[in-house]
Amino acid sequence: MENYDPKHAPPSGFQLFITSDDESTRVNVRMNKSPYRKSYSLTKGEMLAVDIPESAEVKGSNTSHHSILIQAENDISVVLVYRKMYSVGTMTVYPTQELGTEYYVVTPSGSESTKYLKEFAVIGGKVPTTVDIYLKAAVSFNGRSHPAGRILRVSLEALEVIQLQSLGDLSGTMIRSVNPVAVLSGHICVLENSYCDHVVEQLLPVSGWGTSFIVPPIFFQTNSDIAYVVAAQNTHIEYQQGTRKRFLDLVAGEVRTFDVRFPHALYISADAGIQVLFFFTGINSRKKVFDPFLINIPAMTSYGQSYHVDEISNFENSVVLIAKRSATLSITRDKLPIHGIQWRGVPGTLYSWGTYNLEAGAQSLSLEHPETPFGVLVFGGREYEGYGFAPPPLSSSGPESTAMPCPENSHYEICGNGCPATCSDRMAPLTFNGVRGCHTSSHFTCIGTGDPHYTSFDGKKFDFMGTCIYQMAAVCSKDPALTPFLVTVQNNNRGSKAVSYTKVVTLEVYGMTISLSQEYPRKIQVNGVFVDLPFSYENKLKVYISGVHGFIKTDFDLRVSFDWYSYARVIMPMRSVDSAAMPIRIPEMTSP
Repeated sequence: MENYDPKHAPPSGFQLFITSDDESTRVNVRMNKSPYRKSYSLTKGEMLAVDIPESAEVKGSNTSHHSILIQAENDISVVLVYRKMYSVGTMTVYPTQELGTEYYVVTPSGSESTKYLKEFAVIGGKVPTTVDIYLKAAVSFNGRSHPAGRILRVSLEALEVIQLQSLGDLSGTMIRSVNPVAVLSGHICVLENSYCDHVVEQLLPVSGWGTSFIVPPIFFQTNSDIAYVVAAQNTHIEYQQGTRKRFLDLVAGEVRTFDVRFPHALYISADAGIQVLFFFTGINSRKKVFDPFLINIPAMTSYGQSYHVDEISNFENSVVLIAKRSATLSITRDKLPIHGIQWRGVPGTLYSWGTYNLEAGAQSLSLEHPETPFGVLVFGGREYEGYGFAPPPLSSSGPESTAMPCPENSHYEICGNGCPATCSDRMAPLTFNGVRGCHTSSHFTCIGTGDPHYTSFDGKKFDFMGTCIYQMAAVCSKDPALTPFLVTVQNNNRGSKAVSYTKVVTLEVYGMTISLSQEYPRKIQVNGVFVDLPFSYENKLKVYISGVHGFIKTDFDLRVSFDWYSYARVIMPMRSVDSAAMPIRIPEMTSP
């Protein structure tokens, strides 16, 4: 995206920091519709800095074909660094399998108005797509004005980019596409407590959101920073700073801000997926003048056991670690113990956070824990500049990666109760917040979206292509205390036989069959007959519309939703019962 005022451009640099955890990895980098192509061989732990042509930067509200495609034979992590004089932006680049079809934009406004614009960009994926943009602020595009509240529909070729800018706050703008796309969001140069700086982050799609987050403060900040929280549906959240726990209800598409101030970390838990971004507002003191930056905060379920961290040269660089209290002393740097961290507890959790200041001159390092996942944020600054990002964890083959034999084109989870009777909440073992075992948690979510990408109740991600009817969730216990139900999805092809999308979502419960179909937007069928919404049955279930989603909610707090397009979701309560919790079979993909 566009960074700062062009007249201040030099010196500038557009780089990708690429790292692999495999012994040898071949990496290809190319610019779409350009002769630029590079190939590299990457060794384990090596940080490869790849210079990208400045023509990749999109200027103004415009389209471009000059997106960057990175391909590797093994898993890699990628961080983008874009520097101009007095302005630097960084972000983690997500792999294409994590792209989606529904996003919500966040554009920090700053407390002082400037001529610089808020902005976001949508990048087409592997195939052409149509994109609907539900604008929260006015934009100009293709010589026409598009006011807030308008739906702007655009067609993108594969790897084509559209960038939109506005003086107004674009936060809450919803983006929906037929095929998966990437979305970047930020500000050309946002001004708050110091001087303005370019901020940018790649966003996760709604299907990739989490429900539990820890937002640590910046240790030297004397002002308040800001956490942005976005909901895609009506969502109940609990949040805590210090000893006081508070509650808040968000409606679909709502964006809320929370102050974050040292020394208290912010803990947020939600009953549905949310997006959380941290905005460092800058500092201007006698000792430091660091400019703003933006970080997409990872959900606790996405923590990993190992990370490769690359610093930016000539900056004061720091790493924030978020770990279970029992694991803090076992985190290593380059296989050696880490000393000098002051750990602070996160009330309401078993976690602590601490800042590790890196010495000048160090370029890269590896952080590991032998057993327990932990979170990592990286930030830094120097006079009139600031940056921050959340590095992706490296792939792990630790004890939590349990391979199972599985038929071709299928995926299954073990069903049943594997927890001992001594567990107060005897649900089957799941990996939750990075720990596999028995857990007490209010809800878990399974999602199918796009072409289609699935996220299971324990956070595992996989893709499945097929156009039959498939089981998404069901009770698989014979315990008579549990209410039997079955959720199925039916897929269809849309323009290409290589991919499929969710077409129909059906819930069978209480002797009824309730269906939501792409063919009949904002309508439902009960036992094959169309009924008016909202609909209810004997205080046992109700069906209603919230935002773009249709919801079915039962008296035992099962929630099934569908946007009548491609986004299906099952939200399950995990409450303790005498015989077992509610074991779920998810998804078992077998064609009839």
